[in-house]
Amino acid sequence: MMKSIMGAFRRFPKIHFIWKVDNVTVNNNLKMFESAPNVHNFEWFRQPAILVGLFWIMGAETIAKKLILRRASPFILIFHPFSRQNWTLLSNKSRTILMNITRSQPRISRTPCIFIFFPEHPNTRAFITHCGQNSLTESARAGVPIIGIPLFGDQFYNCIVGETRGLGVQVDISHLKRGNGENVLVEALEKILYQPKYQQNAKIISKKLKLTPFSPTERLVKWVEFAAEFGDLPELNLPGEKEMNWFVYYSLDVILFSIIVLVILFWVAFKCFKWILFLIINSWFTKIREKEERKQK
Repeated sequence: MMKSIMGAFRRFPKIHFIWKVDNVTVNNNLKMFESAPNVHNFEWFRQPAILVGLFWIMGAETIAKKLILRRASPFILIFHPFSRQNWTLLSNKSRTILMNITRSQPRISRTPCIFIFFPEHPNTRAFITHCGQNSLTESARAGVPIIGIPLFGDQFYNCIVGETRGLGVQVDISHLKRGNGENVLVEALEKILYQPKYQQNAKIISKKLKLTPFSPTERLVKWVEFAAEFGDLPELNLPGEKEMNWFVYYSLDVILFSIIVLVILFWVAFKCFKWILFLIINSWFTKIREKEERKQK
């Protein structure tokens, strides 16, 4: 498998691949790395930073071992067709640029820099993310379209929401297993960068969020003032122990009804099964009797 991967990398001499390995792996595979001049071994930062670096903004909770190299390589390859774009690989954990990511890729920034809030940078054209709730909220508020690559949990739902609202496009990570994984990512980037509708939709959504009539801070202040003015508000309380007897308070009526329904369903199912089994056995014995009667005749 290693030879096939290195052979694939050698087919892209203009692209420099950064292979995350440890010292033991390097010492045991020096000849393998020497055979491909465009593949560089590099002792990275700890795993969350590596993962975010290769996969743009992917969150620190993602397990790097689940994202195999053949999925990561298309992300590096996609930068090549967009020669006029400047790219920055950013760590979501520390918010620092991964320095010296490559020696010969002028499109990827190597300048040490810290962004407090990456999507709000005026030069940001797109936000490649796993579509966690925070990433989606940041992108929507900043008015930056997204390329969503969901991995687990609520990310799939969040990505569909963003795509439905015209905020971005979704890329299925399973497609990266295929031979056309690079083309899939390039197509997604072309849509985000060159179709103005995504930028326009993102700006509209951002404006709606920022011009919401009552901000969370205003709502909090109003409710605190309201509570301080009136104190106890019994009319907002749900019926409690004083209004309901113990049978209803502990939901015993619901539990009892559910038990009765389940018992009836099991009884009906048992009777149906018993009747079907009786028909099968009766039919089987009937055939046996008919055979015996034929033999006697």
